[in-house]
Amino acid sequence: MDEPDPGTGGSQGSLLGGDRRLILPLLASSSAIFVIQLDLRGVQTAIPRMADDLGVSSTDLHWVLNGTLLAAASLLVIGGRLGDIFGRRRFLTIGSVVNGHVEVPTGGHEESPPPKG
Repeated sequence: MDEPDPGTGGSQGSLLGGDRRLILPLLASSSAIFVIQLDLRGVQTAIPRMADDLGVSSTDLHWVLNGTLLAAASLLVIGGRLGDIFGRRRFLTIGSVVNGHVEVPTGGHEESPPPKG
């Protein structure tokens, strides 16, 4: 009978050499959460500039960040349920592709300052 060595906990000695069924979902989920946090950080970083452009204080614009967080939380719950219905892997892939198609065109556009002089 082949039993794992109790000292190694049943792993094959390295993190990526272990059970791929456990590692790949962890990496996919971590990547998706990282993208969500990156989006929220972008909104948080843009608030002072938005406040300057609109002529209001940055504290008045925190509703933008709260609205973004509320939308992300709502979509996370809805996405989890749809993942249960249609399959987690398929729905994570579809969501990542849709997010990529939205983020890539908008991510590279930055308004350049007017020339001095």
